[in-house]
Amino acid sequence: MFQLFNPIALFASAAVIIPVLIHLWNKRKGQTLKVGSISLLTENAKTTSRNFRITEWPLLLLRCLLIILVAALLAQPYWNNQQQKNKAGWIIINEHELATAYQQQQYLIDSLLKKGFELRNLSPQINTLTLSDTGKYEQNQPAVQNYWSYIRYLDAALPPKFPVYIISDLSAAHFAGKRPSAQLELYWISINRPLKADTITVDTYVDADGQSMALNKISSGTGSYFENVATNSSTQINKSRTINVSIYAGANSTDAKYLSAALSAIASYTGRNILINHSGDTASKQAIFWLQDSEPGEKIMNTLAAGGTIVRYEHTDSSLVKKSSTANNGSSILDGKDQDLFYQYASAGSKGLAVWKLANGRNILSEETIAGKHIIYFNSRFNPQWTDIVWNESLARLLLPIVLASPAYTGKDLRQISLEQSMPRHVDKKQNGITADAGFLNKTDLSFLLWIAVFAVFTLERIIAHHQLKQKNG
Repeated sequence: MFQLFNPIALFASAAVIIPVLIHLWNKRKGQTLKVGSISLLTENAKTTSRNFRITEWPLLLLRCLLIILVAALLAQPYWNNQQQKNKAGWIIINEHELATAYQQQQYLIDSLLKKGFELRNLSPQINTLTLSDTGKYEQNQPAVQNYWSYIRYLDAALPPKFPVYIISDLSAAHFAGKRPSAQLELYWISINRPLKADTITVDTYVDADGQSMALNKISSGTGSYFENVATNSSTQINKSRTINVSIYAGANSTDAKYLSAALSAIASYTGRNILINHSGDTASKQAIFWLQDSEPGEKIMNTLAAGGTIVRYEHTDSSLVKKSSTANNGSSILDGKDQDLFYQYASAGSKGLAVWKLANGRNILSEETIAGKHIIYFNSRFNPQWTDIVWNESLARLLLPIVLASPAYTGKDLRQISLEQSMPRHVDKKQNGITADAGFLNKTDLSFLLWIAVFAVFTLERIIAHHQLKQKNG
């Protein structure tokens, strides 16, 4: 059946009125009649006549047809063989999981296939699968896909209430973004597979007591977490992972005391060797806290190691606000456990990208990266007269990712979500528009044929126009 992806584009065919008007307005050149004498001719009133008779019908028809073909091309035509209406539904399985799915759900899959269901791959390619090629599919490299994006794709293309059975594992890595809504008759069946915890060492260091330590990330079906474990001396240890931090307090010595206490708490909790204001190597500071109102000079910035972070106070000047406001936990980099209150803060806009806001919309933290160095602007002060985060663990949680950068992790993410979390919300109408993929649902794109027709009509029109012009000039 002939269908269009963009039928509104057919309104462009109304442009056929243009060549019609041109042909109607076309004036034919008058003929000159020679006479012997004009003495007997009298002057009559001048009359004007126009000939609105259409001439050159072949050219007119070709030009109108050309405009109609271009409008049809803009409408993106395709031929739908309507095979989906003859199908009872789809069974969708990741091809590399077909063997496991068939082993666990053989009765269901066989019964659905007997009813006319079609077996398809859980991927944007939507290719069909065959049970005889199960061994070949297992050798294919699985790709991490967002199943929810795929559900939106299905909902946009398949008919309303089209039966779809999805058989897959519920790995959290396959679900991202907002849970979709779909008008499909959708059934999601999980694959049970024994997954052992995946443990990988992401960092090694020597703690404050000189003990060789390893930081492991452990991922399992219930979640992922980090663990510090002692290791033997034969393990390759990164002994340079001592963390150097400098605090430039200036007149804000009280602020520096609260910062030092929070950094000591981090060192005690993580077991890392954090040196504050160490007098050793001055060019390898992982973090700098600039608590002065003046600008940190180039000399200070040069002591910051590549990839390091400097936290500096934003200037308050005349923009100081003394109206209390709580932190907006929805935008906070903290976990919202404490109701963090700020009594004083700058109202002026900060540089860089805002990462933490107050409930009244004011920025508290913003960040930017210059020449490979991370700069964090703080619109308040680490002082109990400015905020109460210095009294609770919020300050330590705020500083933790600054002094301890997140380690690189290339291991497996084995977390699983529940079946209830994976299921899209059911609605009675399409929520995700119309897909523009002509290869979806056994559709044949007719654009190529239309391009050929456009070229053929245009060529024929030019030949006829040139021939008629040649006759007139001859």
